[in-house]
Amino acid sequence: MKTFTDEDFKLVLEEMILADLKHSQLLFGLTNIGLDPMDNHYLGICDLIACFIGVVTDEEKDRFMEIYMEFMHQSSTFPICPRNEALRGVSKKCLDDLLKVFD
Repeated sequence: MKTFTDEDFKLVLEEMILADLKHSQLLFGLTNIGLDPMDNHYLGICDLIACFIGVVTDEEKDRFMEIYMEFMHQSSTFPICPRNEALRGVSKKCLDDLLKVFD
């Protein structure tokens, strides 16, 4: 099994957040035009990220979700682009903010 450096691990987490941001853009768009409730397409990426950075208690989970969802809601204000350039900085900022609280 490959061993990850801390920097490699952060990059993986950023990519996971980026994927969830892109997914959130789609869900918020569908919801805004009345096509689908968001709860039908929950991927659980945030749960994996929370686990990976060591979020354990209910209080920590609540704080994590507060920060995480703030960034997910921001995703709908960015242009949709195939290579996610617009969201890449949001993903990095989200992880940085989470690690300030949970590292």
